[in-house]
Amino acid sequence: MRSRSSLLSHLLGSHPQIAGYSELHCSYKNVKALANMKAKINLKLKNETQAKYYLDKILHNYPFSADILNNSNIKIIFLLREPQATIQSIIQLGHITGATRWLNKPFKALDYYCARLLKLEEFFHQLQVLNKNNYFFIESDDLVKNPNNLLSNLQSWLNLDSPINEQYSIFSDTGKAGYGDPSENIKTGKIIKNKKDNDIILPDKVIDIGKTAYDKCFQKLIMDIT
Repeated sequence: MRSRSSLLSHLLGSHPQIAGYSELHCSYKNVKALANMKAKINLKLKNETQAKYYLDKILHNYPFSADILNNSNIKIIFLLREPQATIQSIIQLGHITGATRWLNKPFKALDYYCARLLKLEEFFHQLQVLNKNNYFFIESDDLVKNPNNLLSNLQSWLNLDSPINEQYSIFSDTGKAGYGDPSENIKTGKIIKNKKDNDIILPDKVIDIGKTAYDKCFQKLIMDIT
């Protein structure tokens, strides 16, 4: 959450070979969930053609079957953002949407952040055990600082027939709370570097704990992937 995942999903979902751009709120307890995912996306997009990929943005620690991770057709993108900006943005989200679980609760946001990073590490460990290399790592700031190179590498990794454009489509649920980023930026159809939420002050302990969790996850993913 707040890792610029809505931006990434819109960039990918605007490509003609990729269907899906939002969070489906699905658990993936078994391989049957993949058919359910495809049906949900086709229904939402009224898509009667066969895309090369179907995309779901996963922000929470739902059950996830090892059988799915072992599926040769699955591609997994790990997206990681540094803790201070992420936690500030989660709290800002509370102010935008009225989500009381985040409003002025930095330690609650920190708990979510650390638990999510642990799950990313768990996913990655499972892929290693399965001897899978079907993953791609993105550090969130590269989406806004170095999009040309990143999107070119993503195109190659996904073996897409055409480039992933820096401008993206606006879909029916773009900007709606519950489906992704509810801010005005996501409605512009282009990459915008978000300003820092500097008016949100975090306790030093929150930043320190978050940084430790981030460094651990980052080193795990980047060292093994590269």
